[in-house]
Amino acid sequence: MIGLCFPFWQLEGSGVRRLVLVGTGFLVALILLAVLDTVEKGSAISLKEEQLVIFQFDTPEHEAILNSPTQPVRKLPDKRIDALIDAMQKMITTNVAGISANQVGKPWQLFLIAPPPMVNSSAPPEVFINPVITGVSRDKVCFWHGCLSSKGKPFGKTATWKKITIQAQDARGKPFTRDLTGMDAIVAQHEFRHLLGGGYHEHASEFHEEMELMRLIFQKKEHFIEVCDDKAPFLLEDYRPGEHIEEYAKRTGH
Repeated sequence: MIGLCFPFWQLEGSGVRRLVLVGTGFLVALILLAVLDTVEKGSAISLKEEQLVIFQFDTPEHEAILNSPTQPVRKLPDKRIDALIDAMQKMITTNVAGISANQVGKPWQLFLIAPPPMVNSSAPPEVFINPVITGVSRDKVCFWHGCLSSKGKPFGKTATWKKITIQAQDARGKPFTRDLTGMDAIVAQHEFRHLLGGGYHEHASEFHEEMELMRLIFQKKEHFIEVCDDKAPFLLEDYRPGEHIEEYAKRTGH
């Protein structure tokens, strides 16, 4: 619009051509900005309307994204990420305490942990974007893991660090650090395993069907959580504390 308002008729020859080029370039830039803004808004809207599904390890078309390291989230805040977080939160059900982005087909370094609705439906989820586990305890605990992406599959027993320190960004892009213990630490490591690629089924050596596991726990022959030593199969055995996921991917050849 600037080019059209300028009195270019007072210029001659190359001056006119230069002004026309400048004006045209400015107009093209405005159009591109409008298009990008529309695409971004459209992406957020389409994600809200999209019916997300839980990807399964035994579904061939889901295997690649579930078994591959995830990519960093480069832009924050982002309406697409906000929409994704909102959609993922709605997928946390009565017996689920966490979910990762690649479990719903989005290859990003993002996971949520939250108390299940039956425990505290008003509590907001804790969002971890581009997480790095920076500190770990010497002690480990064993836990019987199940997974939304292993529907109908046996639970598997693996060890995780009893306590961890994790650095990440929130949905606004603000960095933060959390010290996690108990179930929060277990769930965070379970979801972090997803972001690295793979799941508990690749690391556990003991498995029980859900009803059988409940029976054993009721009879006190098994425990959902128990202290374990370094001999127990470890969920994050190939991860080095302090390592970014893209560094892990390069080191391990993924």
